[in-house]
This record gives sequence, C-alpha cells and structure tokens, in this order.
Amino acid sequence: MTLPFAKRWVLLQFNHVIQKENRELNWAENNILNDENELEGIVNLSINALKSLYSRKSFLNSSEQDIMDKWNMDSNLIYRFIRTICTDTNDKRGWIEKKVMFSEFEKYCGNQGYNCDIALTGFTQEFKRQGYSIYDAGMKKSKRIRKYAGLTLK
Repeated sequence: MTLPFAKRWVLLQFNHVIQKENRELNWAENNILNDENELEGIVNLSINALKSLYSRKSFLNSSEQDIMDKWNMDSNLIYRFIRTICTDTNDKRGWIEKKVMFSEFEKYCGNQGYNCDIALTGFTQEFKRQGYSIYDAGMKKSKRIRKYAGLTLK
C-alpha cells in the first residue's frame, strides 16, 4: 500500500465475528431500516462525524505510516510475522535460513490459529516485496542453502 492510497482510508476494526450459521442476511433491513429511532441515530452519528471531519480538515487521526502498518498487520499474515517474530538488522550480518524461517512461520500460524495456506515460494516472494534480500549461502549435503538477509528471529 502506498502513502497516497493510505491517506484515503479510514480503517474500521470489527472485533466481533459472527459465525456463518448465525448470520442474518437481512439484519439491517429488519432492525435498522424499518425503525425510525435507529435511522435517526445513524443520521445523527453521520452528521457528528462530518462535523468532526470539517474541524480536523483531515480524515486522518494518525500518521500515514501508522495507518499503513495497521492495515498490513491486519491484512498480511507474513507482514505481521515479520514485525512480531523477527528483528530487522538492516544488514547481511543478520540472516536466517529460508526453510528455517518458513518452518517458524508455520508454527506462528498454528499458534495464532491460522491455516498456513501459503507455499514457500509465495512466502519468499512476500519477503522480497517487504524489501528483504535472499542470497546463496553455499552448499550443505549437496543441496543449495538460501538465506534471508537483514533479519533474525527474536
């Protein structure tokens, strides 16, 4: 996500998950749209939010980087893994073997209750997209060893 893109978003966090079998598809129509008191409340909240927007002269309450970090933490499991489990060393002295890192990611997913449905190739592509480089670290038992540079596990 780029900074200009991030500036145009207001992130809403919905912490309550309704299980599929308990979802009521016409809930808004049945509970809000046909109830005048609810509609008046929504209109009042909207007017107050618009007043707040005009007084702030901006959609943003926090920095663009904070918004981008929040977005990525909530939407990108690999980004969250890097930020919470890894230490950024900003140089090649910090490194970890690619397969070891992926194994740690799979453990992280399991501990967080997520299904790790990404392959090593996709995992590596996301690391590159995040700005980390991969280099060959030689051979081990006639197999090429590749490492992520610039980070270590905490």
